[in-house]
Amino acid sequence: MSSLGRGLSMRRGLAAVLTASCFLAFLIYRLIHTYERLTRFAHLSQLQSTLSTAPNVLWIIVEDASSPDPAILALLETPPLIPHLYIHTRTVPVNGTQHRGVAQRNAALDVIRENAIVGVVYFADDDNAYTPTLFKEISKLPTHSYTIFPVGNTGYFGFEGPIVGTGESEGELKYWCCDYCVRRWNVDMAGLAFHTSLLRAVPDLALSFDSTSGSLESNFLSTIESANATLYLLPDLMRQVRVWHDAGTSFAGAAYYISNWETGWIDEHGPTSNREVVKGFTPASPTLPRAIYLRT
Repeated sequence: MSSLGRGLSMRRGLAAVLTASCFLAFLIYRLIHTYERLTRFAHLSQLQSTLSTAPNVLWIIVEDASSPDPAILALLETPPLIPHLYIHTRTVPVNGTQHRGVAQRNAALDVIRENAIVGVVYFADDDNAYTPTLFKEISKLPTHSYTIFPVGNTGYFGFEGPIVGTGESEGELKYWCCDYCVRRWNVDMAGLAFHTSLLRAVPDLALSFDSTSGSLESNFLSTIESANATLYLLPDLMRQVRVWHDAGTSFAGAAYYISNWETGWIDEHGPTSNREVVKGFTPASPTLPRAIYLRT
């Protein structure tokens, strides 16, 4: 692992984690090493507390820096202790553009591949807020599958994600509740998770430096889609928002929200057909895969 050349820190029982028989949820957490993010230590500490309530987590922290931050190293060794890897890799401009977070997330995917780690991958940003339910639910994903779900503090109606036609076992992606609605998959980075088996099925699965602004998630999900992976919906994550984007700042583009963050009320505001145009929605492509409700 040291051959990666990214200052890998295996300071908290990694060997025991890698040989455990339990199902693991893997968190990829991106830190931006810059003076403008004075709250990052507080965000990291808050996430550490949240993760301490989630079982069987390996926390991969990837910092955009040329060396580790002693303050972060010290925090990771402060209770509550969580099995973790601390990686640092600099963002290198591609075609004159800096794609924030792409190099860091891809570095973590490389670690997972190279060590044949088995579990569920979830990209967690430093300024989001999470409930413990989120981690419990995504850990249910079986092999060769992925999931999408709403993310709060985005979108015209206070969240961004899929609106699904209900069925006993399957659901058709009918509409997207969104604010940037031109993508095939109108999903925030915090609104997707996938099983590590897809990293073997799609050896080049990674976030693309060629993605245009706002399209990273959609392009990534389209690559997963091409592998004929199974799309599951987790009812608890579809019923109520469990993660919030940029939690310290209200989303200025939101016109509505409901205080308990349940999503069912959205039906009364949505379009009645693909011919009707309603602000904050866009029809889902009919070529998107059908989703299976994962009821456990």
